[in-house]
Amino acid sequence: MVDSLEKEEIKRGKNEVIPCIYERCFAYVYDQNKNNLAHLLASILNVDVLKIKNNITKISDTNDLKNKNDKQRRMDFVYRIDNLSLDIELNLKPRPIKERNINYLMSLHLRKFKKGNRYEDNYRTIQININNEMIDESEKVIEEYYFRKEDGKEYAKNIGFYVVNIPNIKKIWYNKEEEEAFEKYKYMLSFFETNVDVIRQVYEGDEVVMDIINKQEEFSRDNEEWETFRSENELEEEYQLGIEYAKEEGKKEGIEKVVKSMLDKNMDIKDIVDITGLSEEEILSLKNSN
Repeated sequence: MVDSLEKEEIKRGKNEVIPCIYERCFAYVYDQNKNNLAHLLASILNVDVLKIKNNITKISDTNDLKNKNDKQRRMDFVYRIDNLSLDIELNLKPRPIKERNINYLMSLHLRKFKKGNRYEDNYRTIQININNEMIDESEKVIEEYYFRKEDGKEYAKNIGFYVVNIPNIKKIWYNKEEEEAFEKYKYMLSFFETNVDVIRQVYEGDEVVMDIINKQEEFSRDNEEWETFRSENELEEEYQLGIEYAKEEGKKEGIEKVVKSMLDKNMDIKDIVDITGLSEEEILSLKNSN
């Protein structure tokens, strides 16, 4: 009887959905639906939606959504649009993994070129970082970055970043300000708004928005997915509180204890790096000392 009550408590609310900032939900809502993906990318890149829809192809394999035993593994969302190679990164905690994303972007760009081939000036690689938290203080929703020299001139115009600041979209959405921006970012509501009834009230006649939230609902009806989402979210918050306490108290052993707890639960090394800010070498050292 107790077990059944505990299980009932973590079931989703009637209108509640898993946000698409979680990779498996993004895979279901966008990666598997070219129309939804094209509208999302068009709103971020400021290009024609049909150009994306008619030319986009996937160049990496996403994890099988039916595999319930490997939920910690990161997914890659990499696409080709004509001569553009596009990588999408979903970052719950962006600060510790900024360098890793840069490294991945560079490796993705260099894969295009085989030994002896001439450099293709029109080939571009960009990464879209959809960040659940702010890296730097900014008023902008979407920021675009390229590598530049000290004098400010572009150094590598074919390699760039787009950063989508979800917290700034939240401000627009919850404050109901800037009507033009409110319309522009409607395809990104799925990354944070978990009450689909609220979205339906505003965008009832918008077929794409309706399809996005319907897909979110379909994905969220899977009780295993919902339980995993809730438990991972609560577990990360618990670990983060433990880490912050350890840092404030200056207790290295406190952080090590949290890391060892993560390792005991078979969390992926890269996820532990993201949450703790420790290096992979430090975590592996702790793992080998067990």
